[in-house]
Amino acid sequence: MVINEDIKALAKQAYELAQLPEHERAARKWEAVSVCGQLVGAATPAGLAAAQAALEARWGDKIRAQGLAALVDPWWYLRADDGQPPVIAAVIESAMTNPNRPLGSVLRSFAAVEPDKREALTDQVRAFLGRAFAGALGDARLRYVDVMRSRPEFNWPRDPWAAVLPYVQNDPPAQILVDNQGKDHDGGMFDDPDDDTDWEKAKFGARDALWAWGPALLKYNPPALFYQGVAGAAEAGAEAVRKPLEEAARFGKYLITGAAVTGAAALLLFVHNRSRAPMNPRPEDSDHVIDVDAVEVP
Repeated sequence: MVINEDIKALAKQAYELAQLPEHERAARKWEAVSVCGQLVGAATPAGLAAAQAALEARWGDKIRAQGLAALVDPWWYLRADDGQPPVIAAVIESAMTNPNRPLGSVLRSFAAVEPDKREALTDQVRAFLGRAFAGALGDARLRYVDVMRSRPEFNWPRDPWAAVLPYVQNDPPAQILVDNQGKDHDGGMFDDPDDDTDWEKAKFGARDALWAWGPALLKYNPPALFYQGVAGAAEAGAEAVRKPLEEAARFGKYLITGAAVTGAAALLLFVHNRSRAPMNPRPEDSDHVIDVDAVEVP
């Protein structure tokens, strides 16, 4: 059976509030609202229904007699002046063993845990963060990591409590994950391809093929070969004419015109031939050589 240890802290607060004398209750009304609200949010539907039935049977007539304001009064859950345990006790029991608590309820309950009691709940905090992170959208995961890394005092990832407790003028960092639950369908690194629709599979498959094709094309791109200083550029130029056409035909995404490829290869061949021109002049060009020593300078 699942035991949600963090509920114990809320249960302790609830029983302390239930023991308050009536004249002290007004000053702690909002604390009671918060505690009861978190416990109700953590209970199972069946447990909540049973608590509502008990509330109606014990206090229904008095609640209606006081009007609408009584409907939001937390003390009806905490009252025990009829000789029975407070209604909140049934809610606590349900919340304590609820295996499917909403993430928001779990996160809020951690704030009620006293510092000296936190070590015993550290594994539960880690499990919560793992569940929240796995179910969050990709953008939320990245924002959460950025926040945790941006503050050295969080000591992340060694101290998981830093992620579930509020910090100065901010909600707990894990609230980012809780507020952005869902599945990615953008083809990114957090997108599970198993739940993609047929259209998404076709769209993302074509994009992945294009990404794979791009580097293959660049390997045989004549200007790329030229600027990389590939040896044997003239031989590579002939290869450059053939390879892009093979790649384009295989992927069926783009057409490379023969004129563009041929022109690029011709340019590369011309540059290559120029680079191999002999350094010494030909004998038939000797008539055009000027003898610098024979020139008289006035």
